[in-house]
Amino acid sequence: AVIAMALCVFAAIVPGDADAADPSTAVAEINGVTYASLQQAEDAAANGDVIIIQSDFSTSEPIHLDSGKNITLDLNGHEISGIGAEKYTIIIENGTELTVTDSGDGGSITSVYRVIKVGSATLSSTGTPASLVMDGGTLESYYSSDHCAIAAYANNTVNRNGNSSVSCDVTINKATVIGGIYIFGEGATITVNDGAYIEATDTYAISGNGTNNNSQNNGDTVITITGGTINQIGDDGAAIYHPQNGVLTITGSPMITGSVGIQLCSGEGTITTISGGTVHAFGPDGRESKTGDGFIPDGGAISIVDRNYPGGTPQMKISGGTFISEETEALMAYTWSNNSSSEWANAKNYIEVTGGLFSSDVSDYCPEDYSCIPIGNQYSIGKTQVPDESGTVVSDTTEAVVENTGLSADIILQTGSVSISSTGGNQLGNMSVSIVDNSENAVDDSIARYEIDIVVGSDITYRAEITVPAAIPSGYQPLMYYIDDAGELRPV
Repeated sequence: AVIAMALCVFAAIVPGDADAADPSTAVAEINGVTYASLQQAEDAAANGDVIIIQSDFSTSEPIHLDSGKNITLDLNGHEISGIGAEKYTIIIENGTELTVTDSGDGGSITSVYRVIKVGSATLSSTGTPASLVMDGGTLESYYSSDHCAIAAYANNTVNRNGNSSVSCDVTINKATVIGGIYIFGEGATITVNDGAYIEATDTYAISGNGTNNNSQNNGDTVITITGGTINQIGDDGAAIYHPQNGVLTITGSPMITGSVGIQLCSGEGTITTISGGTVHAFGPDGRESKTGDGFIPDGGAISIVDRNYPGGTPQMKISGGTFISEETEALMAYTWSNNSSSEWANAKNYIEVTGGLFSSDVSDYCPEDYSCIPIGNQYSIGKTQVPDESGTVVSDTTEAVVENTGLSADIILQTGSVSISSTGGNQLGNMSVSIVDNSENAVDDSIARYEIDIVVGSDITYRAEITVPAAIPSGYQPLMYYIDDAGELRPV
């Protein structure tokens, strides 16, 4: 009797013992205890536990992670595959916060449809909050042209007040997402950081939904991109399609590539100093054959379309970055109505470009005190400098792509140094140059700082205080100017 009592007590204190599985058939483990299913492991997990996958397995029904706990799922090199008719392999809801890692090699979660749903809402309802952080592994939808790898559903009702937002957050760090990410409703957020790789074929790597009527509102989203690679493959789609009301912010050094780079039809897009990053579009201008609603294939690196969407007139501010369109224009802005495009007469009221390097002229969108300067076959944006009463021009400090040298003549960057040259022939004799290396006052070793004075004749000194990368970005083209017969500096 004593032995039996002791065994009963021991069984009662072993966590999750009722769901424990034979290690030879287990698919998951928590702190040495094995489980026959991921659902059982999640039910047994304590807040902060790590669930380690032990073997590949498939499921014909969605796995609902709905305990409201903060848990980590270590794929451990294994595959969880969704093979049923249901849309999702995993659904995260009811306040559950899931972090996915992979301590093994090649761990993945896949689906014949969609892979992970974040939040319990639908396209026209609200639901419970949820969070997904991808710190490792791969998510893959095998039919990404019709589905996606991640869908975040927040508050999609028409009710909006101070308490209506539902937090459904997706963060992609050092992980791979094949099939793209969809984001819907108030409280839905996506954050893409360094190390992330997001890919979609013939659709969108990141997309929202512009529906806003008397029964649903899919807007009020937040997309933040600080790094990583966002790649759309195929002729019909974009790296980022943003038809909804919301905020899109891009900083850091992402690489964004697609048939269209970014298409903004509602909401606010802010691109600020993409240091070393690029938005690259490779598609043709296919507007003539476009009919119906939805995405417009125009081939722009940045495409801003005023189409009277319910989310409001799109707005964009660009202060840095590189924007390349192989077939059309780097920045396209137009109205769309009745299956055709036309001039957007007051586009400049909604679009502001104060920095960056572009494959086409964007001077129409620059404020009056900024210039669009040709650099070979590209255009750099810099602030127009006006001499003060003493005849001295002092430029702003800039980083990465050197701006504000329009009055500084022939700035050619070399790794770790700055040199001056001229295509002005003997006109160079009318100009003297002084360069002071002030790098010791730079913020760190990766930055070089120079003070440059250029004296034209005896009347005007042009001064540029320039901060540049110590290692010049690949593909950078130097700024080159000369002095014309009237003594004015002109771009080559």
